[in-house]
Amino acid sequence: MQTKFNIDKAKAATLYIFEKFEYKLQKQEVNFLSVFKILYFADQKHLVKYGRTILTDEYIAMKNGAMPSNLHELFKSLYHYSTLENKFIDSIKKSFFLCGYYQAKAIQKADLDELSKSDIECLDSSFEENNSLSFEELAEKSKDKAWKLADFDNRMNIKEIAKAGKASQEILLYIESHLENQTIYFSTSKVNV
Repeated sequence: MQTKFNIDKAKAATLYIFEKFEYKLQKQEVNFLSVFKILYFADQKHLVKYGRTILTDEYIAMKNGAMPSNLHELFKSLYHYSTLENKFIDSIKKSFFLCGYYQAKAIQKADLDELSKSDIECLDSSFEENNSLSFEELAEKSKDKAWKLADFDNRMNIKEIAKAGKASQEILLYIESHLENQTIYFSTSKVNV
């Protein structure tokens, strides 16, 4: 279901939630792990309603609940070495300033051209539902059935994320069909050596 990681879209969605925290709650510094949880719930909402996620990231079942793999790695690069490409790391370092452990400040505005109306709808909805929760509450909430079914520190199943969000049978069939088509595409692609 996931396509190649789109840093521009992921950054736009993350900056969008940062801006909402900064504006609505008058916070200068934001716990980016809390932002990641709000992004998870936004992705889940979008998956349930539209059959795709906002981010092109995979979620990992970590100790503190669902975590977007690439975004988490990018933000870790603000502290130390990352395994991701330098262009991604440079993009994050130009967009966020590390203020303390798990605290950052946005130093750019979100590029709204990267986000669709449905993306913004689900980001807004997730923020409204979750912005008053502490990180501990968000972490616990993200330990849903999809998280429980995944092996610790491994990828969460996209269909299980949709099920945990109470997706309709029609959406689940759409996701399953998309996954099968993607598997067929990858299995018939030629690899140039």
